[in-house]
Amino acid sequence: MEAAAEVFFVDFADLADVAVFLLAIGLTPLRLRGRPQIKPVTAICQSGFLPHNFLTSHSLCLIRSVRATRFSPYGFHNDALQCVRHAVVHWKPDSMALAENLNAFWISKLGADRLAQLPGGSTGRSSLDKALNVVRELKKDRETLYNLLFEGFDGYFHQSVFVRDLKKSMASTLANLEIGKTVKDVEWWAIQSPKAHHVRVLAGVRRQMQFLTAKDVGEWYVITIPVMIEAMPSLLRVRTLTVQSTPTTWSELLGKEITRILTPLVDTELHDQALGATGVPVGDLGEMVDYSRHAVELMKDTANVNTYAGTFAVRTVGQTRHATGGGGLGRKRQPMHVVMSTEFNELVGSDRVRQCEIDVQKDLDIGLLAGTALVIYPVEGKIVFRKMLSGGAVDAFLAYLAR
Repeated sequence: MEAAAEVFFVDFADLADVAVFLLAIGLTPLRLRGRPQIKPVTAICQSGFLPHNFLTSHSLCLIRSVRATRFSPYGFHNDALQCVRHAVVHWKPDSMALAENLNAFWISKLGADRLAQLPGGSTGRSSLDKALNVVRELKKDRETLYNLLFEGFDGYFHQSVFVRDLKKSMASTLANLEIGKTVKDVEWWAIQSPKAHHVRVLAGVRRQMQFLTAKDVGEWYVITIPVMIEAMPSLLRVRTLTVQSTPTTWSELLGKEITRILTPLVDTELHDQALGATGVPVGDLGEMVDYSRHAVELMKDTANVNTYAGTFAVRTVGQTRHATGGGGLGRKRQPMHVVMSTEFNELVGSDRVRQCEIDVQKDLDIGLLAGTALVIYPVEGKIVFRKMLSGGAVDAFLAYLAR
């Protein structure tokens, strides 16, 4: 049964299989007696014997092992037992230290000047050290911590923004969410109402991430990512952090050497999970806003905006993509309107732009500041803020789009 590390599944047919599984890892299934109506995986999760989120919420139990390629609940032998024990040992819950490090990582994006205004924010060598001091100072002041995360979403965080057009406002739905409650691995953290009919909810979305360590061992962690859902009279926005961190950064956050990130965080999955936790039926979530016209207006402003790539629809049967080269080994990437004028004109002449990559060269009165890099997915109602040199750009630009 020797095999390379892999992911495989165990299907529990009934509650008896669950009992055998628990016994195999040295646990007692007494709490499960008399509850045959509960689905096996649900029963294990509710038993309290295993770490939080050790099992998936699906009908199959997900086991990770470096020893075995198959597993039977009956007829255990040493390799199978070792397999299960290995899975328990290498599953890392969202520990307090990791939660602190993650919160510090997000808050560090506010910048040195803002951190210096906060308790503990002027002590430390790096911005992450200073932010960690702030988080520890605010350990018992969750309200201030969450306000800093709201502030980060306003203009400092690299983020993806999804915008939906609603027939009926979701403001009251968001305002009635129970703060502190966790639904479908989404915990509602805080609510703000900047003005009438405008409600913002901050949430922590739990995702599973796998990393490869320097010892060639794949380890899974529960990572909590801040997400903000924002409701206005006719719009709904979901704003998710885009985690573009390197193995070096994750090594610092996790406290061990990481060589590869095996399961990246996907913004659309964070979006779907957060909206699913609100309990609002999909049919009531409206349609994604088409920002093709706005994207074309931006790209046409060649005096202030550089476009480096774009994808647009070809009639109703396909799409075409144009992109400039360079950007590596010291070669500066050239804007399309300079080196690919024919293709650029095709892009800005399209009625349905699917994607475009732009850099803002000068401050614009629509809220975008020089140095802001965007990737816009117009027909999907999605805008990715990849780089901002100062705060305020995100909220100001979204306000312009809403007008």
